[in-house]
Amino acid sequence: MALGLTLVLLLAGCSGSTASPTAAPVSTPGGAPDLSLPTYSQVVSTYPAGTVLNGTVATVTNVNANGALTFAGGSLANGCGAVHSKYGPMVCYGSKLTIGDTSVTIDGTTYPPGTKLTTDKDLKLVQVSSWG
Repeated sequence: MALGLTLVLLLAGCSGSTASPTAAPVSTPGGAPDLSLPTYSQVVSTYPAGTVLNGTVATVTNVNANGALTFAGGSLANGCGAVHSKYGPMVCYGSKLTIGDTSVTIDGTTYPPGTKLTTDKDLKLVQVSSWG
C-alpha cells in the first residue's frame, strides 16, 4: 500500500502539465544582450531625419493609472517640448529607460527588472538588447 501511494505521489509530481506561457519580453540570464532584439543604436537609426535625442536616462519604478512612468534615479531631461510620448513629458526620442527592482507592466506587457527600453520612431516603447 505504501509503495502504491508513493508511486501515485511521484507520478502526480511528474505530470506533464506546465504553466501556460504569457506574453513577455525576451530576456537572458545575467543581463547578457539578447541578439534577437535590436540595439539602442539600431532603433535610433530609424528616427526621422534631424531628430534631437532626449537626454533622459532613468530607472522606471512604476506606471500610474494614466500610463505615465514613475522614475527613481538617473538623469531626467528637461522635457521633450511638443514631441513627447504618452508615457510622460520626459520620455521621447532617445530616452534610455531601465526597469528597476520590480517588474513593471506597460501597455499590457510585463517587463522584468533590468529590461532596457527606448522609444521607437512612433514614440512607442520598445525593448532593446543593449545601449550600444
